[in-house]
Amino acid sequence: MELAEISRKAVELLLERKITVSLAESCTGGMIASALVDWPGVSEALLEGCVCYTNEAKMRTLGVSAETLGKHTAVSAQCAGEMARGMRAYTGSDYALSVTGIAGPGGGTVEMPVGLVYLGIADKTGERVERHVFSGDRTQVRRQAVVRALEGWKDAVAAALEKNEPYLLSRALIELAQAYNRFYYEERIITENSAQTAARMPANAWITYGLSAKPFSTAAIINIITMLGDITPSVATAAPNAPRCLLPTNVAVFTAIMPGVHWPIAK
Repeated sequence: MELAEISRKAVELLLERKITVSLAESCTGGMIASALVDWPGVSEALLEGCVCYTNEAKMRTLGVSAETLGKHTAVSAQCAGEMARGMRAYTGSDYALSVTGIAGPGGGTVEMPVGLVYLGIADKTGERVERHVFSGDRTQVRRQAVVRALEGWKDAVAAALEKNEPYLLSRALIELAQAYNRFYYEERIITENSAQTAARMPANAWITYGLSAKPFSTAAIINIITMLGDITPSVATAAPNAPRCLLPTNVAVFTAIMPGVHWPIAK
């Protein structure tokens, strides 16, 4: 698949899912960022990209440790993982992609040949790193790295969606609540202006609004009290005619009255 098509689908996925991404590139020199910004609307998803080509830049900007670089070199799974993790921590993006490798034509060894590229992906669950050895000249190696980085990221997003990652839903609900709250703050529905309220409120909503108005709620409260209990206390004047006990003595009756309760009790 052509790079243009892959980058277009990546941007569509970013915008559709409201996902943000940041980029930490070394051997690709900004090619991933360039492929993404070819498409309109990506500014809503691409937070930041950096080209950290030297070891000093990787340490200073991305927080890659000197120990990692000394023990594993810049072209390693460990370095790619730390690059992605550092970029995500710095930008706060949902995903961060990192690329480090040997594009050639020189610089390769038997253990680390030209075309060796490590691709890192960081999200809230951690980091994942892919190892690839691409063939071709310098431009071809870098281009293949860009294509695989975007494809690998799309695979990671698809896997997260299959697992029903809850943060996507919760974020959408938060954004919906914020939009509703902002709309109601800016466009009040119920106001002191009755004509304005009538224009903004649907016709059937007046039924709900009317039932919740104070006169109706007050009448409902009074009705509940009078149906389930007495407002005025009453005093018993005689003992029960047929007490349940066979030998009751000193029977007295009093009435317990409270909101919603009026019940004679024998004691």
